[in-house]
Amino acid sequence: MVLDIPTRALSEPFAYGIPRSLANEAQIGSTVLVHFGNRAAAGYIVDIAPELGDLQGNITLDTARIKPIETILSKPLFGAESARIARWMSREYVATLSECLRLFLPPGGSPRVVKGDDGVWTVERPAVKPIQNRWVMLTPEGFDYTPPKTAVRQRQLIEALQCGPVTTRDLNLLYNSMSATIKALEKRGVVVVEERRAWRGCSEQTTLSSASGKAPVSLTNGQQQALAQIERARLDAHGDVVLVDGVTGSGKTEVYLSAIERVLATGRSACVLVPEISLTAQTVGRFRSRFGETVAVFHSRLSAGERLDQWDMVASGAARVVVGARSALFCPLSDLGLIIIDEEHETSYKQGSSPRYHAREVAAEMARRYRC
Repeated sequence: MVLDIPTRALSEPFAYGIPRSLANEAQIGSTVLVHFGNRAAAGYIVDIAPELGDLQGNITLDTARIKPIETILSKPLFGAESARIARWMSREYVATLSECLRLFLPPGGSPRVVKGDDGVWTVERPAVKPIQNRWVMLTPEGFDYTPPKTAVRQRQLIEALQCGPVTTRDLNLLYNSMSATIKALEKRGVVVVEERRAWRGCSEQTTLSSASGKAPVSLTNGQQQALAQIERARLDAHGDVVLVDGVTGSGKTEVYLSAIERVLATGRSACVLVPEISLTAQTVGRFRSRFGETVAVFHSRLSAGERLDQWDMVASGAARVVVGARSALFCPLSDLGLIIIDEEHETSYKQGSSPRYHAREVAAEMARRYRC
């Protein structure tokens, strides 16, 4: 158990017992409520073992002194491998384990444990909330429905929906208020209304032709050789590092795009780190023009809501490619197959505040552990 208490004195995990009533809920990555001394505190489960002696560094502890966890406060926020990487970072960069674990938590800051008026402890999340869009679509019967000649609004709505679902917001912008018409046709079974999660941070557009990621007819000899080395490392699955060397304009980005295509074809995901100053609409556009809505983006110019939504896109599996600055390395990508660090010599990959890590070295450790 790693306690989320801001003090450098608590650099190592503490052992707590899991009551039988919570055995099915307690997982690595779960946020739990515990008592530490005379105070309540939030903690993150980083390891679970049937016996106390099986936990690293706990062989000499007295089982009679082990306190139980009080309750589970949240579902897992990170996985077992993330916990092991955080342990490695803690040792490598002489940082507390809680600081390293926070890198893997959703954006918005660490959760805070608060006690309500009823005496129940809960996790207080950041004020940023997800948003939902209401989508209107025709039912199968709706395609055959013919509105009365006098029902002009109904005809407008059905015509707008012929090509696919439309949000209520867009319908209201097009035809002023459509709420009454939507409700009337919903009662008749002509349309249905669904709420879907809206993903903020996906609207960055550019008309620059250089932002196109369209695949070329053929690769140059140098690109083919670089791609072959990356492919060999991918198939070997030993976490090898491949250095792609080329001057500006030599086509390195196309090598990245082609390598990502092969990784995605196997069902795995990819992370692309780019210096913050290079994270322009043009750069993002090249990846989104090739991989569409499966690309999530992380940079410092995103609002808190946009960062939350981009993170949730990755966690839900809606995004399988992440493009961003050094913090993008800690996104919850499932089955990571490739990590690309563009301009790996850039100093912006070094974190200046604690934990002071180097993203290139952390990426190499991740590659070894994920065999990517």
